[in-house]
Amino acid sequence: MVIVSIFFSSSTLFCQVVFDSSLVRFQQIIHFDSGEFEIDDLKGSLLDSLILQIKQSQNLQLYIDAHTDDKGTNEFNMELSKKRQQSVHKYLSLKGIDDDRIISRSHGEYKLAIAKKDSVSRHFNRRVILKAFDRIKFIRISGQIVDEETNEGVLGTVEIEASNFKDSVKTDNKGHYNISFPLDEITVIDFYAKGYFFNTKRIQRKDFSKMDVTSLKRASLGSKLILKNINFYGNQNVLIPKSNRDLYKLFRFMEINKEVCIELAGHINSYGKSFLGKEDLSIARALIIYEKLKDRGVNEDRIVARGYGDLFKLFINPESDYEMEANRRVEIIISDCDSIYKGANDTLVNPIYYSNIAINRKFNRESFKWNLRYFYHLNKSEIMFKVRSLIANGEDPSQYSYGELLQEGQKLKYKDNFVAMILRNIYKTDQELRNKSRAIEEFFGLDSEEYNLLWDKINKQDSLNVIEVKKILDRRGWLSSEEVSGNGNAALFLVIQHADLNTQLQYLPMIQEAVKNGNASGIELAMLEDRVAIGQGEKQIYGSQIHRNKETGSYYVAPLIDPKEVNKRRKKVGLGLIEDYLARWGIDWDKELLKMLTNDK
Repeated sequence: MVIVSIFFSSSTLFCQVVFDSSLVRFQQIIHFDSGEFEIDDLKGSLLDSLILQIKQSQNLQLYIDAHTDDKGTNEFNMELSKKRQQSVHKYLSLKGIDDDRIISRSHGEYKLAIAKKDSVSRHFNRRVILKAFDRIKFIRISGQIVDEETNEGVLGTVEIEASNFKDSVKTDNKGHYNISFPLDEITVIDFYAKGYFFNTKRIQRKDFSKMDVTSLKRASLGSKLILKNINFYGNQNVLIPKSNRDLYKLFRFMEINKEVCIELAGHINSYGKSFLGKEDLSIARALIIYEKLKDRGVNEDRIVARGYGDLFKLFINPESDYEMEANRRVEIIISDCDSIYKGANDTLVNPIYYSNIAINRKFNRESFKWNLRYFYHLNKSEIMFKVRSLIANGEDPSQYSYGELLQEGQKLKYKDNFVAMILRNIYKTDQELRNKSRAIEEFFGLDSEEYNLLWDKINKQDSLNVIEVKKILDRRGWLSSEEVSGNGNAALFLVIQHADLNTQLQYLPMIQEAVKNGNASGIELAMLEDRVAIGQGEKQIYGSQIHRNKETGSYYVAPLIDPKEVNKRRKKVGLGLIEDYLARWGIDWDKELLKMLTNDK
C-alpha cells in the first residue's frame, strides 16, 4: 500500500509520534486509444466500480492524473491529457461525486509509465490514474530486535500489516527500527532475522508502550518451533483459512535462512485411545505443508515430512476447541542438511484419502504411478485419458498438474455427454458454496449476516439443483460413475441428501436399488437413510448425522439406535469407526455414548 507522507500535526504517545497522513484506499487505471479522450461504456463501467467505493466513505479525496504517450508534440499531448482529465472529472461529477473531493492534474507525455516506444508500451502510457486517498492518523514507533539469550541487538526485517496497509523496514546493525502504521487499527507486526525463528506481535493502540523490544529465538540445530497458527480441520489434512498467514511466515523464514534445513513434524488430536490411521493423518498434515513450501519455490532437498500420530500431544485430554486445534499441528525442527537430503518423507499407508497432497504436483513420468496412488480408480482413468490424449497430439503432459489433468480428462472423456456435463456442474455448485461456509464462519462468525446470506444462497441453489436432478432421475434412473463421471454420480446423491424430506423419501428406493446394482455406494445409502430417519423424528442407524448447538457452536450426535452396536452396523456398509468419524467434529465418542445411555434410562 502506498503512503503519501503529508505531515499536518504531531503529538507524542508513549514516546512514539502520532501524525496525520494520507493512505491510498482504492486505485483505478483507465487506458485510451491514440488520440482518444471520451468515456465510452467500458471505461464508464470501470469508473462506476470505483465510484461505488468512493460513495461508501465521505472522507476519501480523489486524485485524477492524466497522461499520454510520446507521439506528437509536447503541446498537443499536454492538451490531450487535459481533455482526458476533464472527461473523467465530468463523468465523476455527473455520477454525484462533489467537485471539492476531486483534484485533477494533466501531465502530457512527461511521466511515461514505460519508456519503450513500441505499440504495447504506448498503450499503457495512454492512461488516466485515479487514486482515492483517506486522511487518517498514523503512529511512528521505534523498537529493537534482540537475541533471546544474549539480549544483544540483531540485524533483521520488520513487516507490518493492518486491514488496508502493508509496509516493511530493515533494522540497523543493532536491531533498531522506526516504522509507521495506522493508529486505530489492529495491526500485526512480524519480525525476521537470519539465523533466528520469526516472532509476531498483534497490537492495538493500548499496546504501543510494549513495542520497544522484541526478542527472537536462535534457529540452532535441533531447536523447534511450534507453528501455533497453522491448524487443521478435525480428522483432515485440510488447513483452516487462518493458517495462510503463518504459512507465509514459514516461507519467509526459509527464504531468509537459505542454508537452513527443516523437518516438518505432523501431529494429531485424539482422545488417548485407538485411532485408525493416526500416523497416516499426521504424515498427511506434514506433507501438505511440504507441498505448500515447494509450491512457493523452497528446494525440496531442504525439507522432509514426518508424522508422529498422537505421541506428542500438547494437551493430553483436550477440553476446548483451542486445545484440540493446538494438538492438530505441524512443528518445524532445525535439522542437519545432509540427513534431510539423504532422508525421505514418511510414506502414507492410504494415500487415496489425501489427494490434496498430489493435486498441484506437475506430471512426471518417473513418479506418475506413485502419484496416481492418491486418486480413486475412476479419477485415475480420467487422468490417464488426458495424458494419452496429450501425448497423441505431441504435447507435453508435464506442463499440467494432476488436478488440471483430472479436470481436463473429465471434460474430454465426457465432452459429448450432456447429462454428465450438467451433473458435474451441479456437483461444483453444491460443493463450492458449502466449502465457503467454514471460512465465512471463521472470519465473520456463526450468527453473522454474511454467514446467513451464504446459507440463503446455498438453499436457493439446492432448490435449483433438485429440479435438474429430478428430471435426470425420472428419465434415466440412478446413473453410474462410468456413465457420468465420479463427480456426476456424486452429484445425484448430494442433491437428494440436501433436498426436502419428501424428495428424499421419493428417491430412497431408487438409491437402494442402485447400491444393489453397484451404481451407488453403501455409504451414501447409509447417510441418506440416517437423514430420512431424523427427518421423520426417528433415531438414526449409522451415526452419520451430526447436529450443532446454536448457542455454543459445539457439535453432537443426533439420536441413535442402540449406540453400543453402531460400529457393527457401520462396518457392514463400509463406514469406519464412529470414534474416528466424530473426531473431525471435535466430539469424544465415549462422552457422547454416556450421554445417550443416560438419556435412554
